[in-house]
Amino acid sequence: MSAGAPRCSAAAADIVFVVDSSGSIRDKGFENWDIMLNFVADIVAALPIGRDAVRIGMVVYSNDARNEFFLDTDFNQNSIINRITNARSVLGSQRAGPCCDFALSCGSRVLRA
Repeated sequence: MSAGAPRCSAAAADIVFVVDSSGSIRDKGFENWDIMLNFVADIVAALPIGRDAVRIGMVVYSNDARNEFFLDTDFNQNSIINRITNARSVLGSQRAGPCCDFALSCGSRVLRA
């Protein structure tokens, strides 16, 4: 996160990042993949992470969706950022529809209410 960047105020939210790792993202090797992961990590660094605050999940997709971690997997900001920056890409072509369905099943507090 950039020095002096603003932090978001405390609020409860469930955020699942849906990250495309299809072949078009890897056209320049893994440079674009790393850029995307660092972008997601920067967003997480600005959020008040916690069980009763902002919860983060991440899904990686191409042909199929793969859960990297669920909303209730981790509540430590540095650990979540580490999980994000170490995520593996999934080889294949882009199919966002099934991935979005999968992401909606990741345990949101809203969907359980």
